[in-house]
Parts: sequence; structure tokens; C-alpha cells
Amino acid sequence: MFVFRLIATAWLSSISLSALAGNALSPTEPDTSATLRIRYEWQARLVSRGEFADVTSIHHVTEVVCPLFASHVENISVLQGPTAEQTAASQALEEVATRHVSAISQDDISSMHALQRHMEECQRKGGSEATCGMQVMAAMQGNPQLMQSMGEMATQSTSERDTAARALESAAGSFQHWLNDDCSGTMTVNDAIQLDDPTIMGIEPPVLTHGSAAIDPNQTLVAIETDLGRGETRYRIISPTAQGFTRDAGNGNAARTERGNALPVAVLELGPKPGPISSGEHTRTIEGGTLRVSWTLVRN
Repeated sequence: MFVFRLIATAWLSSISLSALAGNALSPTEPDTSATLRIRYEWQARLVSRGEFADVTSIHHVTEVVCPLFASHVENISVLQGPTAEQTAASQALEEVATRHVSAISQDDISSMHALQRHMEECQRKGGSEATCGMQVMAAMQGNPQLMQSMGEMATQSTSERDTAARALESAAGSFQHWLNDDCSGTMTVNDAIQLDDPTIMGIEPPVLTHGSAAIDPNQTLVAIETDLGRGETRYRIISPTAQGFTRDAGNGNAARTERGNALPVAVLELGPKPGPISSGEHTRTIEGGTLRVSWTLVRN
């Protein structure tokens, strides 16, 4: 319930964490904007195994522009998730808070139920959670017995609480993320497939898939995370898709329009690389060829 969450949150927020001290890298001002220009290239030649050697040639080049903005510093990695130590410390602190909340008397619980009903009635009449929450806080402050109980709850078992808080502080990391809402760009495809048809004398003519098309809209293609404490950055780069490439008639099929992918893999997890967010590149050998991704950071 909102009121119980409000009390538990207030209790937890009384704990001050100082894990950011001594970071190897200084954070960027939150909401700082930048632009990342990414070039994807997939080039391969695939020959089918077996009695007949069909040949597929692939060449995709995609260039996109992604606006970025810096987040506030967080204690937990988004790209890797919490460590086992962080999870255990967080659960231990929540258990302490839960025990303290569960020790509230029946009278105080009745008072909080009344506050919860006040909250629900306010929201039913169209009030926002913030507005209704302020009304609940005002009503809570008008109940001296409840306020006294909450004060006692905040001061009891200080040693247990402080021990759990220190464990959480010790486990806390320091991460800043660079996020994007949308990217724009163009994909160019030049593919060919040449069948080895034993029923036809000579070499089959290749069937081409070709053209340029804008990448699909509303694609979030980048998530970048700097570990300020370790002084290193991880990059998650996602392969965009596009629609509108022409596959010529051939091999008994009529011409048609097809979709394309920038890369044969959906997600690249790159790094960690030393230092803050910066330009870079990555090349990988794949079946029949290579994929290359390069990115250029432009600070606004």
C-alpha cells in the first residue's frame, strides 16, 4: 500500500551513502547531450555445403545518428545488473526495514489504514499521487501518536540498521549511463544469391537484392555505461532494421520487397574499454566474412 511504502521509503532514505567518494572518473553533468554516429558494415560470402554449391553474397552498410543524454549517477549497473553482493546487502536492509514496520502497534496500523483510504479517495476524485501524498503526509503529521511511533521506529535497532546500511554502502557502485530515445539513418543493401541448379546447363544468373531505405523509426540502438569507480565504459549497440529493399525476379519467383538487418547479430556487447565514453570501433569475424561497427562521439 502507498502509505506503508511511504513509511518504508522514508526510513530507508534516512541512510546516507558515500560510495561515490574517490571515483576514478568524474561524472558528466546529468542531462548533458551528445550525438553518436554509428556505421555498421556486414560483408560475407556464403557457399552452401552439400552436393550443390549455392553462393550467397551479402553487403550491408548502415549509417545512423543517435542523440544521447547523460543520466544521473546510479549505484547499480544497468548493463550488468546488481552484483550478488549488492543484492544480498539490499535484501538484508529491506528485511530490517520490514521487521521495524511490522512491529507497529494495531492502533497505528488502523491509523495507517485510514490514511490509505484518504489516499484512495483523493485519487478517485482525480488527484495525482504527488498531491494526494502531500495530503496524507499532512494528515499523518496531525496524528501525534502515529508520529511518535514512527520516530521510535526510526531510532530502534540502530546497530542492526547501521550494519546493514554499511554493507549496502560497501557494495554500492558508481555508474553513469548514456541513453537515447530514437535514432535515424539509412541502410544500403547489395546482396546476391546464385543457385547451383543441376537441371540447367551453365551457371545460374544471380538474383540481386538491392536498394537504400531509412531504418525503422523509434529504435533505441544504444546504451552506454561508464563505471566511474573502475574508470571504464561498456557499450551496447543494437542492430537496426529497415524495410524497402528490392529482390529482383528470379529462381522462379516474382520480384518483391524485403526487410534487412544491419548485422547478422541483434546485439553487440562491447567493452569494458578504458576511460569515459568516446569514439571507437569493433571488427568481428563471422561465418563467411566480417562485421564492422565504428562509432564517433560528437559532444554538443
